[in-house]
Amino acid sequence: SNSNSNSRHSSSNNSSQTNCDTAQAEGGGGDAARARAVAGQGESSSNNPRPGAKDDTLGDSEMQFLLGVCCQYGLGLPKDEALALVWYRAAAEQGHVGAQCNLGFSCIHSLGMSKEDPEQAVQWYREAAKHGLAAAQNSLGFCLEKGNGVKQDMPAAVRLYELAAAQGHAGAQTNLALCHKDGTGVTPNHRVAFGWFQRAAHQGYASAQNWLGVCYDDAIGVARDPVLAFQWYRRAAAQGEKFAHNNLGLGYESGNAPGIAQDTGRAMASYRRGAVFGEHGPCKYNLARCLRDGKGGPRNARLALYWLHQASKAKLKEATDAIAPLLRQNA
Repeated sequence: SNSNSNSRHSSSNNSSQTNCDTAQAEGGGGDAARARAVAGQGESSSNNPRPGAKDDTLGDSEMQFLLGVCCQYGLGLPKDEALALVWYRAAAEQGHVGAQCNLGFSCIHSLGMSKEDPEQAVQWYREAAKHGLAAAQNSLGFCLEKGNGVKQDMPAAVRLYELAAAQGHAGAQTNLALCHKDGTGVTPNHRVAFGWFQRAAHQGYASAQNWLGVCYDDAIGVARDPVLAFQWYRRAAAQGEKFAHNNLGLGYESGNAPGIAQDTGRAMASYRRGAVFGEHGPCKYNLARCLRDGKGGPRNARLALYWLHQASKAKLKEATDAIAPLLRQNA
């Protein structure tokens, strides 16, 4: 097959890629340093503090939350997701909404746990969401959209996305845009979808930037403009957005945007970034095509076969179908 794999964002998942968030420490590095100081920890210490230590300040929910963040991300303390979970739980049980959200995130992604616990995640997201935390509203909405840990309820998911989007949460704005684009939980409205994509994209949210490029490419809620599409793909790809790497590669390969010269070398490089760093199936297939056909570099059937097999693992039929003919050609 010589056709390009040009599915724009995701063929099976109509949600924002950052679907479940963690709440961040509002005070940033200063508060993290304060949390370490409260725990009596120096920058080079190899031992993390634990709940139940003699210092009564460790019973403060904000300190517990901050120490959870430090342990989760290795900020001045050894990275320890299991201990982060302990700190988040201690703070969450005292009503700290940020810790409740992060505890939900840990349960969804089995951070510091032996397996995922989506039902428990939903419980903690609900606690934080009812106090108006946008990250928790978005994450709970995603669980309701997918039926993960809770019965699927698209109208409820949309309502939560709306609440978080109104607070300026870029992930929720993107999820809400996708609902309006696809008509999931709401009547399809491409103009509204475009507006939400635009709001999130201007906040620098890579997934929304890619989708805004798709809107300009495919005239979704806006007049077609391949030049603007290409510009938004470049912005998203610069942040490592794997779907944008594929779309950018397709743009370079076709050269169909005014002022954008066809450049198969850049196309191949973009596909390679998405394939290697983003583990993106369509990028793997398109990289295989370039290697098979000698686009953007010397023909290399052996490497082409490797990437076709990798793309086939991602369940791309066109990649699976291309393997046998290439094997016959090089028998």
